[in-house]
Amino acid sequence: MAISIKNIRKSGGVSNCTTIEVDNTRYIVLNRTDSVEIYNHELEFVQTVDFVVYINLINTVNIENKEYLVLFTTQDTYFFFESKLIFDIQNLDSLESRPLSNQFKLDQSDVYNSSVYKYSKVFKDILLVFTTLGDVLIYNVKKEGLFLDDFPNDFKYFDILDVSSDGVYLVFLVKDIEDNVSVLKYYSEDGRLLLKNKISREDSIRKKSAGDGILLDGIKNLDILRNGYLSIGKNVIIYEDGETITSEFANTFVKSKCHFGNKMLYAMEDGELIQVEILNKKTNRSRSTQTVNSTNTETGKIEKSDKKINIAVLHKFSQGLKFLKVVSKNLVVIGSNKAVELIKIENQSIECLNKIKCTDGIEGETFYDGKYYVWDSKKIFKVSYSLEASFLNISKMENTIHKFIFFGNILILGYNDRGVVIRNNSDHILETGRILNISKEVSTKKVYFNTRNNIYIIDEKANSTSMECSGIILSSYFEEKVLIYTLDRKIKLINLKSKSIEAEKTIEYEISTLLLWRFPVFSTYEGHFVVLKSDLSILLVKKQLTFNLSVSLKGRSFFSTCGDVYELLKDQENVLFRRIYSSDSTISSLSSIEDSLLVISNDSVLLNLKKSTKHRISISGISGGCFDGNYHFSKGRKIISCLLGESPVYNYYLHKSTKSKRRDFCNIVLYLPKKEMVIFSNSIENTTVLTKNNIDVLEIQNFYSTKAVCFGSSFVIAGYYKSTSFIISLAANSTGEIYNIENDDRVKILYQEQDEVVKVHGNINSLLISNSHSIRYYEKNFNHPVEIKLDCTIHEIYYYDGYILVLDYFRSFILVDISTGSVISSPNLIYKFYCGLLTEKYAIVSTRKDLFVFDRGSMEIIFQQHIGSFIVGIESKTLDMEASESIYIFTSDSSIFCLNLNCC
Repeated sequence: MAISIKNIRKSGGVSNCTTIEVDNTRYIVLNRTDSVEIYNHELEFVQTVDFVVYINLINTVNIENKEYLVLFTTQDTYFFFESKLIFDIQNLDSLESRPLSNQFKLDQSDVYNSSVYKYSKVFKDILLVFTTLGDVLIYNVKKEGLFLDDFPNDFKYFDILDVSSDGVYLVFLVKDIEDNVSVLKYYSEDGRLLLKNKISREDSIRKKSAGDGILLDGIKNLDILRNGYLSIGKNVIIYEDGETITSEFANTFVKSKCHFGNKMLYAMEDGELIQVEILNKKTNRSRSTQTVNSTNTETGKIEKSDKKINIAVLHKFSQGLKFLKVVSKNLVVIGSNKAVELIKIENQSIECLNKIKCTDGIEGETFYDGKYYVWDSKKIFKVSYSLEASFLNISKMENTIHKFIFFGNILILGYNDRGVVIRNNSDHILETGRILNISKEVSTKKVYFNTRNNIYIIDEKANSTSMECSGIILSSYFEEKVLIYTLDRKIKLINLKSKSIEAEKTIEYEISTLLLWRFPVFSTYEGHFVVLKSDLSILLVKKQLTFNLSVSLKGRSFFSTCGDVYELLKDQENVLFRRIYSSDSTISSLSSIEDSLLVISNDSVLLNLKKSTKHRISISGISGGCFDGNYHFSKGRKIISCLLGESPVYNYYLHKSTKSKRRDFCNIVLYLPKKEMVIFSNSIENTTVLTKNNIDVLEIQNFYSTKAVCFGSSFVIAGYYKSTSFIISLAANSTGEIYNIENDDRVKILYQEQDEVVKVHGNINSLLISNSHSIRYYEKNFNHPVEIKLDCTIHEIYYYDGYILVLDYFRSFILVDISTGSVISSPNLIYKFYCGLLTEKYAIVSTRKDLFVFDRGSMEIIFQQHIGSFIVGIESKTLDMEASESIYIFTSDSSIFCLNLNCC
């Protein structure tokens, strides 16, 4: 058995989903809150129905052998009509809305909840609606509408974990106040729910823990998919023939789900829509790298993807296997050990563009984000990997473990409410308040930890000392010093050996994390990164990501956002960050273990800095870890002691999508043939709640490694290539800076613009920098720029062979000759254009949905086409930097249009 999962639509839109039948054909209905989208079973778009009100829930019910669609609105009403009428409805104006009786109202002060309804479930003639307040509404479904009924009293004492139906009984998976799991079976009689029986754990329910989900053997209480059972928690767990497969979701809740064929469609709580498919038996999956054979075919055909493909990176994969990685929004890569082929999507097929020599000799496998795809013959496999754990001992503690560390025969435990120091597994030698941070310093052979109001020091003989320091929020230990941030907005540098305060300063920032290293640093919720002197005075402030975790390891320092880990590359004079790991889920903990970083999220990973490898840990749901010869991980109330395998174990899952899920947005891509490098920039989401901005990152990718350098926020980037270096121009707030990038991460500023910069454009021999009303043109060494003043407000600029296409912010465009600095043509149009491209013969521009091709000589329109969707980009070059004959138009619905200018 295998599982295939793919993201159908980007997060932030789907409220819930259901299926309907019209003319003996099943359709999928997606609720987009202000509209309903209808798809067939191949997930091809069919129709949209717009609303005049906001819809919270949709579901289907059957009455007298007819299928009805029910839509709950935010105005305490619902719509109720036969499903077959959906294609005849242009909007809901023509339908009668009905009031909902005994509605649960939201507290008016609860401004963060947009809907009181969470999800719904249909059982025969009963519609159950679960609310965000923890209540369950039961509606009897009749031809005349919905009628509210009383809910059984049994649920006052339970938390409902999941609900499903086998067609005969409605089955609830519940948990009582003592965390005992039970199954309640109900049947329907005269529109009322009546309890048939209760099956508790003592009645032979075999409960297994699998991440944050619960798997019960032998009970049909879950979604039935073929012969397997599927449960929803933070994970999807599929059980078949004694084998369990877990697929972790970053989402924590499923709002609704619909079943078609051997697939399930899940509408998640955050708006994401996920398709889960149960594939064939175990023959579709192998646990050995040797069973997936490579092919000698050097060119491949892959089904066309009409999705816009986001940026990803190149990877070499050992064992002679083919691999597939996305390179840009319209390019993918297929390769083997010997060569890499650049492939593009064009029309209905994929064509080979160029072959690049791939240097051999990479030791081991290096991973960037843990997601890559293996291509073998006509199949694409998704690969997952993990370091298998050999368990030595499992110890169960009194409460859930928040933090812990082993120190010889001493164990320091941090529970949610208190801290405990234990010697020889039994003697309690110290009990403290809740532990906020623990650090083991090898050089001093001591352990330091702190609570809210005290700092403790423990030596190898279990002798403990402490000092009082009230109001500690954050702390960072280094050698025999600690840097703390307190409730009164003070930072203090404390010498732990003398127990004295070396420096103290009140600051104006809200600190998100701090780190004591060769010098003190901290990050703020406003997106600032601050470097301090030894007396805690501010040395440098840079606009960066908001980091929420930090750790130092063997002379190197690391920081993490919600989903990425960065290394601080430079010293006090130049603060730069390189991203070393990216996760699809929130990183909850970052700690150092031996030569590795332990990154804890839904997919916990060990980043071995010495070997430059990144591997998942096969133990799910861990909350912390440490190393004292063996690895120790905490999970709930348990401490698991184990050995980790030397090399990862691979699992292969048949995968039908070539789309790589990333939070990055590609700005530019350049291929440097002489250096065998792909150079591109990403704009990365800053996922911290209080800082809603993007960060621009320059990444230089060759076949050895990936280098990512974080420059700051709100940057506009353009590439500029010379024979000896890669030069990139950044526009940040009010200045533009030109950098020389050498050997991947050494950065020097060559030139700095003093005026406001709004757009930049670069090519092999020149660079354009513009503000709102003028353009400066640079060549080679950036001496004596040509400045062109314009009587328009510049929105976009595009350069070609001495000429500049300038899109006016308000309307139309102009063509500028750089040699004379004059406007040579300006069409008499009133349109506002958003995207453009300049070629030898043509000026190509677009409004939101219309494409125009102008003759450069006469400025007459020679071609016009209505695209229909929002146009988001027009491109002509491929990765080999040679202009192609075709122009590619990208739209907001992920379509790619190809325009051949020779036909104009």
